[in-house]
This record gives sequence, structure tokens and C-alpha cells, in this order.
Amino acid sequence: MAKDIPHQFIDVIGKAIDTWVIEPPQVLRILTDGESGAFVAIAHIRSREGASEPVPSGEYILKLDSEHKWDPPEPSEWQRHKHAEGRSEPFARRHIPTLLRHVVSGEKIAMLYDLAGRGVSNLLTPDSLDARSLILQGAQIAQSLLFDLNASSREVSPCSPSTTVLETMVA
Repeated sequence: MAKDIPHQFIDVIGKAIDTWVIEPPQVLRILTDGESGAFVAIAHIRSREGASEPVPSGEYILKLDSEHKWDPPEPSEWQRHKHAEGRSEPFARRHIPTLLRHVVSGEKIAMLYDLAGRGVSNLLTPDSLDARSLILQGAQIAQSLLFDLNASSREVSPCSPSTTVLETMVA
């Protein structure tokens, strides 16, 4: 079995290995193991012989999490992710990792993402940046969210009050 995978996700990673017809993933770098309980890592994936729709060998983001149930019911994380990808392809290509595969086992879910920006060398996490760089990156992403992701936001100018911008983005 894949080492470095937390024990609570052994069943779902086993199902992912069987369903995606891959070798056990090799964890290269853990990206987060935060308070939500999700395990997110960069992992090397290698397809096995005979896969009808093989995952090309390479580095991917592997997220293992518990399925979250809401009252009232809401779409699952993978459904919301696919919806976000479809809102703006140019934005998604630059900022949102493409969800390639997902599998559910009991209350757990495994998701395999291609890397946004298409490479480990382009991957930035907030904790890897100094404060000035984080402010600049945050401003660029906010600008891209405002103008690339939400077509309706074109009515909002960069000088609009933040409440107007937020209302436009979530409307």
C-alpha cells in the first residue's frame, strides 16, 4: 500500500488504485494536513498495464478527504469543482487544478488533480511566500477572479466598494 497515506484513508486509496488502475502513489510532498482533516499532497502516479483509460504517469495533486454532508444538501466537492472549471476555461487553466478522477469509498473521497499552471515548479502555496509576494499574488488572483472568472463582474470597476464587488461576485 502507499506509504505516507494516513490510516483513515487506506480504504479509499485502495479503491482509487483499483479503479484508476495505478500503482500505489508515491507521495513527494505533503501540501497540507490541516484542521479540516484532508490530506493533500503532490504524488507521483504510474499507470499499470491494461488500463482502459490510463492516467499518464507523472506528478499530480492527490486529495483525500471525508465526504461532507450539509443540511440542506449541497453538491459534493468534486461537483462544485467541475462547475468552477466550467465557468471560465482561461481562468481555470491558470488557477484551478483540473479534476481528473475521483472515487468515493464509504464516507471518504479520493480526488486526483492535474497541476494548475501545469507543473510542480509553478506551484506556490501561501506559506512558501514572503508577505510582500503574498500580497502581490493575492491581488493578482483577486483581479483575475473579478475580471476573468465572473463575466458579470465587468460592470464593477476596480474602484468599487468591496461590498459591491463581493455582491457581484457571489450573485
